[in-house]
Amino acid sequence: MQYDKLSDEELVSLAKEDDLALNEILYRHKATVKTAVRRFFLIGAEGDDLIQEGMIALFSAIKSYDATKQASFKTFAYLCVKRQIFDLIRKTSRDKNFTATVLSPVFDNADLQKDPETIYIEEEQENALIEKINGSLTAVEREIFEKYLDGNSYLEIANSVGVTTKKVDNTVQKLKKTLKNRLNS
Repeated sequence: MQYDKLSDEELVSLAKEDDLALNEILYRHKATVKTAVRRFFLIGAEGDDLIQEGMIALFSAIKSYDATKQASFKTFAYLCVKRQIFDLIRKTSRDKNFTATVLSPVFDNADLQKDPETIYIEEEQENALIEKINGSLTAVEREIFEKYLDGNSYLEIANSVGVTTKKVDNTVQKLKKTLKNRLNS
């Protein structure tokens, strides 16, 4: 069967009983997971940890999706992943033994029921902040930043940019510190 020709909804229906269909839908929506988690990070955790948590949420979304509810699978999956990340952040920030700080998200999107105008304004604010940060970066740092926001791992970024993973880590840490300072000012 050619799974790549099926719609998400058809594939999800098959994925509940077919491992090949499940693998296809997980692969197809890995970018959705990366998009949903890209604005978050837990200090002391790797970006891959959030992606892994998002992939678990995607798997749960596949198992619980109901096509009769009038929502596309992509929208449903995106919301499931975001909620899972919010829950993780809430749990982590409540954990009395957790000493690292949490920055989540760049702009407060905890209310997933926002109207389109509010979402648009927040996206514009985020874009303005990203432009401001991009203006203070070298070309290599900017490329690392863009690939990091796309959800690439440190190793993937290092290989595509042609730098060491240590350079990627240093750049990401610099960006996180810059973001935190700008958000607190």
